Amino acid sequence: MTHCSKDAMEFKTLGRRSVVADFSGGHITSDAGVLLLDKTDQVLGLLRRAAACFTDHRDADLIEHTVEHLIRRRVFALALGYEDLNDHDELSRDPLLAAVVGKREPTGAARRKPRDRNRPLAGTSLAHGRCDTIRLKLLKIGASVKVSVRRVRVSLAGGYPLQSLFRWVCRRLEAAMGRVRFCPLRC
Repeated sequence: MTHCSKDAMEFKTLGRRSVVADFSGGHITSDAGVLLLDKTDQVLGLLRRAAACFTDHRDADLIEHTVEHLIRRRVFALALGYEDLNDHDELSRDPLLAAVVGKREPTGAARRKPRDRNRPLAGTSLAHGRCDTIRLKLLKIGASVKVSVRRVRVSLAGGYPLQSLFRWVCRRLEAAMGRVRFCPLRC
């Protein structure tokens, strides 16, 4: 007999084992490959330089999401295959996306307005777009995300078949950091 919590659901029995499920998995993402996008942008600095082309006329005391955060969120979402703005409502709760966008509190627990709490990212009205070239091989990767005071821990899926490619890309990006030089972006 399986001893389960009251919230556990039993699906079937496999000999002496039971298949049970509950919703105690914490934050889960299928987009852990966004870490490679973030590392690439750290090397290139493209999104930071693009954001510098905009003048933000909003009241600085009221801003929770900088222009750079908004641009990074939209570009990363497009690269992950979320071209429709209706996907952004669910993405606004993703702690990993919030972390790579640059939010210091990736759970959104400390947002100013109570209605925005636990939604670290803002909605956006930027234009629609499409980007799906390498998404399925390097970006759509299952992972468990655990947020603590000291770190955002991403545990990539152990069954991911392209682990060596992912590691290779990550190593190449790390090696390129600091060696890449660009002319200033002309706005």
